[in-house]
Amino acid sequence: MKKGGMQLSAGVSLYFSGAFGRRELARDGYANMLTRVTRDPLRTVEDFIRVLTIIPSFLEAQDGFTYYWFHADKRPEWEAECEGAVLAYRHEEPQSVVCSEPERWKEIKACLEGRCLTLAALFVGNSLPGFSSLVNGAVFKVRRTRIVIELWLSRVPTADERKMLGGVLGACLGEDLAPSSLTLTSMDDLIRSSRSSRQSSRATSEDTRRRGSRSGSRLRRGGD
Repeated sequence: MKKGGMQLSAGVSLYFSGAFGRRELARDGYANMLTRVTRDPLRTVEDFIRVLTIIPSFLEAQDGFTYYWFHADKRPEWEAECEGAVLAYRHEEPQSVVCSEPERWKEIKACLEGRCLTLAALFVGNSLPGFSSLVNGAVFKVRRTRIVIELWLSRVPTADERKMLGGVLGACLGEDLAPSSLTLTSMDDLIRSSRSSRQSSRATSEDTRRRGSRSGSRLRRGGD
């Protein structure tokens, strides 16, 4: 990145996963899908603005695309911060709106993108020390019927810290967020849930394979 310009107090890296434009989505697992966009950490406001001009917008991103803005010394991996937590806000539209009113959904996504970038700028600029010291990264997920905003935290927040985080999110989103609209999940719980899901998926795949094998054997015996 180019040196000089207004300095940021801490370096920030950007990653993304998923596909955008006409690119095909890779299907070989999260680790291989995760791409680091910034070769070097962003250290100036100019760096940040330059990156914003080259990354895909919410409208270009395919369903399943995710942006990860993280402190340079952190990575978007649950296992990297086992004592941490994720505070999430979700804006979801009915399937009927997404399917029958695509232009309206595009407008909603574009509006939410602007608000997410406000949050990213606040995080990158480290303008709220209490916020930036607690938050390892800001994550924005583009899904078929929803936009999800996550703050990945270095620890489970206290009640006061959670209130502060909700206030920051609300200010960036231009909404007075009710506490019930935010979901807090510990990294431990996320890791356990992910492992359980993978084990269940493997068991289902193995069962399907066995059923197919038995069916094939019966067909071969019948042909004999």
